Amino acid sequence: MKEDKPEEVDSQDLDTQPTITTVFRLLQDMDGRMRAMEAKLEQMDAKLQQMDGKLQQMDGKLQDMDVRLNSLEETMQTGFDRLNDRIDQLQSHGEADYEKLLRRIRGIERRVP
Repeated sequence: MKEDKPEEVDSQDLDTQPTITTVFRLLQDMDGRMRAMEAKLEQMDAKLQQMDGKLQQMDGKLQDMDVRLNSLEETMQTGFDRLNDRIDQLQSHGEADYEKLLRRIRGIERRVP
């Protein structure tokens, strides 16, 4: 009676066959998981690139706002300088008017017995 085993395959080869199959399946599983991880990493990279683009847009907007605020600050400073000049001018006129009034009052007081 002939055995089911081929003649050139010894018993040690038959014992290692399940181990080889298990290792092969493990490698296939790991390959599938690695591909899935690569896909996730690519998605994450795409999202990071989107976020970087949005951050650059926000940076541009913030720089524009900074320019506007600096311009507004300069305009306000010029306005305040002009206002201070006008207040000083009015104050000088007020003092001159006060001195003029004071001289007139003293002149009137001298005339009155």
